[in-house]
Amino acid sequence: MVSRSQPNASTFFEVGRCTIARSGVGHPAVEFVSTELVVGRTGTRRSNDGQTDHHIDEANNEVSAVRPATYQRQLHGRGGYGLGDGERRHRGHRGRHRRRSAAYALARANIGSVRLVETEPTLAFHTTGRSAAQLIENYGAAPIRQLTIASLGFFHDTPDGLVDTPLLTTRGILTVGAPGTSDRIQSELEAGQAMNPTIVEVTPDVAINLVPVLRRSEIERVIWEPQSADIDVAGLHQSFVRGMRAAGATVATATKVDCASPDGGHWRVETTDGAFAAGHVVNAAGAWGDLVAASCGVEPVGLEPKRRTAFMIKSGYRDSAHWPLFGDANNSWYVKPDGPQFMCSPSDEVPSEPVDAKPDELDIAMAIDRINQYTTLEIRSIASSWAGLRTFSPDRSMVMGPDPDHPTFHWCVGQGGTGIQSSPAAGQLIADLLATGAPGPLFDSLTKPLDLAGLTPARLRP
Repeated sequence: MVSRSQPNASTFFEVGRCTIARSGVGHPAVEFVSTELVVGRTGTRRSNDGQTDHHIDEANNEVSAVRPATYQRQLHGRGGYGLGDGERRHRGHRGRHRRRSAAYALARANIGSVRLVETEPTLAFHTTGRSAAQLIENYGAAPIRQLTIASLGFFHDTPDGLVDTPLLTTRGILTVGAPGTSDRIQSELEAGQAMNPTIVEVTPDVAINLVPVLRRSEIERVIWEPQSADIDVAGLHQSFVRGMRAAGATVATATKVDCASPDGGHWRVETTDGAFAAGHVVNAAGAWGDLVAASCGVEPVGLEPKRRTAFMIKSGYRDSAHWPLFGDANNSWYVKPDGPQFMCSPSDEVPSEPVDAKPDELDIAMAIDRINQYTTLEIRSIASSWAGLRTFSPDRSMVMGPDPDHPTFHWCVGQGGTGIQSSPAAGQLIADLLATGAPGPLFDSLTKPLDLAGLTPARLRP
């Protein structure tokens, strides 16, 4: 963003924008529709003329990932921290990686081959390379933080052959508390230390030494997160694509989904390249997740897309590229060094329909005013700006796993700014739930059992 029938009897129909589908004799197949995952068995595939059926070799099980053309998402500009499918306080990550990570995990599960189908001519056309992704353990709802912790092994010890360079580069985070925000700082500090004891409070003087442009008069307390890191989002994306292909998955681009609907014991998915039958559908459509669900006859879960604006300014400081990310405890702004520039945001969460989000000049002006209040950057102009949608569930946790009313329809949405940093574990969880119905060994190392009830869609049903 895949029917169960007798071998050679099910039909593959191609679906649109980003699907990952599987099919295999004796196994349910899985497919993503852009954000959906659909599962099916071996059978035939019908060409666009609607007449020519091509036999699909039973030994060549198949999984594809497709996104419906109707639910395309587009983010313009450079993208950044705080943009994407979710958020923590004032920062966010995109969730598009969850589709490729799930495809990678499913391909490795060896329950059928995988095919990733993308509407655009290239993968990650709209989002992946545009995130300012920061790995922050102290981020998001409690179940999301568990997924982030479970993802650390992949980031720090990526399987051989998947990356050329490390995925992480250390960059700390300073959260600045102005006078009157001591209680909020204390709450943030306690929550962070419960996850990672290296998160500490430092003096305002230490903070100014790390970020010389901070105004001393605006600082009362400061939280320092030294083990945060930049994520190489392009490298992470490529690791999943390489892993998929190494496990036998294939990629189809420039293919669009029209619709998907239950058809007896399977799902019928129709695309611009024909149609196919699938046993399971995984909805990973981000802001369009509820629309995809409705198109499949599944009750929506109440997703809430929210717009976030970001912009770039010139730095003017020789060593600023190595400064930490810094922002305020009230979540009203943040700044992240980016080479010779700074990426800035008002940390806004403006309710939106699933649309091609555009930056708002008023939001930019408010961010400039706030940043100038807390720092000596004296921003007068910007180099570029953009906006993106970050999608939340009603309780701000992810929605992962089978729908309680349609157990072959699986949700993978609501990343709320944590999509990149949690993608390795989120993808594995989707594969685990599809294959066995329970979290696998990856989650055994968590200090507390994975809060699956805080992730599955059943919690959002009456």
